[in-house]
Amino acid sequence: MTSGKFYRDLAIVSVATFACMYGLQLMEPFAPYFYLSVAVQVFFIFFSVLMFEVGKIALQNENKNLFTSLVIGFTFGKMLLAVLIVIVYAKAFAPESQLFVAPFFLVYLIYTIFETSFMMRLGNPKTKKDDQL
Repeated sequence: MTSGKFYRDLAIVSVATFACMYGLQLMEPFAPYFYLSVAVQVFFIFFSVLMFEVGKIALQNENKNLFTSLVIGFTFGKMLLAVLIVIVYAKAFAPESQLFVAPFFLVYLIYTIFETSFMMRLGNPKTKKDDQL
């Protein structure tokens, strides 16, 4: 997977996700959590970029297990950070409803699917040749 293709796909996913979050905030119960959704989306964009760039470096390492370890580490780290964000937000802002988790989880799910997809393409030697054509 080339950097250009990754950044183009990331832009498409990000615009689509933002549109979903904007549409969701038009519904009264989710309106107060729009800024949380945007902040979480920005976090996941930076996380995806970090994951992609570090993944490219790991693929060039002689240790072929490094890439797999990296994917597992990033996945675990992202889950841990996601739980931490939810806990900190709940404690700091004491939201009236637990509905703040729904937009957060939707953004988390979208970016997890995207990251899984691009990491699979990045790590698959056959796909790398096809993406560079």
